[in-house]
Amino acid sequence: MNPFDPALLLLVCRSVFKLNPLRLPLFLLVCFSLSACNAPPKTVRPSPQPIKGGLSFNQLVLKQTDQQGRLVWQLQTKSANYTQDRKRVQVKGLEGELFQAGKATFKLKAPQAEVQEQGDQLVLRGAIVVTDLVSKGVFTAREFEWQPQTDTLLARNQPRLQYAQVQITAREMRANRQTKVISARGQVVADSPRSKLRLLTQQLEWRTEGDEILAGGTGSAAGVVVQRLSPTATETADRAEGGQARYNLKTQTVILQSPAQIRLAKPDLQINGEQFTWQIAQQQVFSGGPLEVRSASQGVTVRAAQGAMNLADQQVELKGGVKAIGERHQSMLQTDQLIWRLPEEEITAQGNVFYRQQKPPLTVRGNRAIGNLQDQEVTVTGGTVTQIIP
Repeated sequence: MNPFDPALLLLVCRSVFKLNPLRLPLFLLVCFSLSACNAPPKTVRPSPQPIKGGLSFNQLVLKQTDQQGRLVWQLQTKSANYTQDRKRVQVKGLEGELFQAGKATFKLKAPQAEVQEQGDQLVLRGAIVVTDLVSKGVFTAREFEWQPQTDTLLARNQPRLQYAQVQITAREMRANRQTKVISARGQVVADSPRSKLRLLTQQLEWRTEGDEILAGGTGSAAGVVVQRLSPTATETADRAEGGQARYNLKTQTVILQSPAQIRLAKPDLQINGEQFTWQIAQQQVFSGGPLEVRSASQGVTVRAAQGAMNLADQQVELKGGVKAIGERHQSMLQTDQLIWRLPEEEITAQGNVFYRQQKPPLTVRGNRAIGNLQDQEVTVTGGTVTQIIP
């Protein structure tokens, strides 16, 4: 027997009316309320025919499938209110999944949101959290757009991405499930907690399978700033700039190029060149091309064809056409190879050494030299030829 059968309700109503006529409206209200509460959740699919007037639902389920009948998205809500134009739905208690080839790849959740369909695309607005079910990364943003034809998730309006390896903020982000690339545009900040490294740029791509981040590029707004933060992450310890940077999250290695500059706090150095490899964990910097190294505190600038810097030992090794200049007295030393020990303010030159100073004016040639260039305390040995200039 159906408890909400009209004939049965009428019979009960007559009995109630005989007992107390004032109770009949209240009884009818309770009956209709019970009927509404026992209604099953509704499943709504996109309809080509617009329905005039706003509609409200409880326990609403929204689904979309592709031509093969596979799910593209599925959303569950505790309550939903359709706008009069039937183009948007205001929902509360939103939970759902986005699918790729019939398999769930993203899970989303929001206390309340606006849902809008644009052709075969889904747009969500609100304080939404999206979890990557494959890599376990978490996106947050005020607006998401799911583009199922290209398997692309677009995040706008305060987007933030948090993975174990890196956290990224930007104006806009895209996650493509086919190429496994996450791209970010506009005021991008990427933090690597493991190496205490921060990338600042206008455009960034993360190849998630290769653990490689590409920042910067060509164009007027291109470029990247790399900051190595202090252990407490409260201030910048070292800083680098370049037209482009590649950062490997696994090896903690940064490759800067086009052109590049590194400014170190300890040791006090500024390094300029076309390309550098900066190994963060090993505290080493390499350059396979021409470079210039300058210490402002010691007043010494050195140029060479290639070089390597050990930041832990505060030592610089330079090779190929090395030219060192002491800025205070304009003393100059040329050689094939040079080792610069910064704590001792001492240089050691090897091969085809040529030394020149202004006061007193003299030049010296030899095979080896050691000393302090800034104070003009240099000893040249090995086949020495000295010329005093009158």
